[in-house]
Amino acid sequence: MASNIQPVDLAIPFQITNTQTPRFSEGLETLGASIYAILSTTPGERPYRPFFGSWLRRYVFMNLDTANSLRARSEIRRAVRQWEPRVEVLNVSFAIQESSLALTVRWRPNGADQDSTTLIAFDQ
Repeated sequence: MASNIQPVDLAIPFQITNTQTPRFSEGLETLGASIYAILSTTPGERPYRPFFGSWLRRYVFMNLDTANSLRARSEIRRAVRQWEPRVEVLNVSFAIQESSLALTVRWRPNGADQDSTTLIAFDQ
């Protein structure tokens, strides 16, 4: 049974509105920002959450052969499953663009019919 409650959280990255208050995100934007935060944070970066994040950066600038691609996809699925249980990862794709790697994660909130995507770019 799907819940009608929309998640609300501080916007990531942190932003201040014109009225000098923190900007909040809602619904899919909140979940997408959470996935972005998980995948762009390496465990040990956050002092009070030392295990938060993913080891994705280990694979970003390795040779993107079949084995490393599978390892990276597995790490993405593991990290999102651990830190954002409100979503299911449907697909992960990589695109190499000049000196950067673009990662697209297609996901769906649990109990929903609507898919969404999160795009992360890693520059050398």
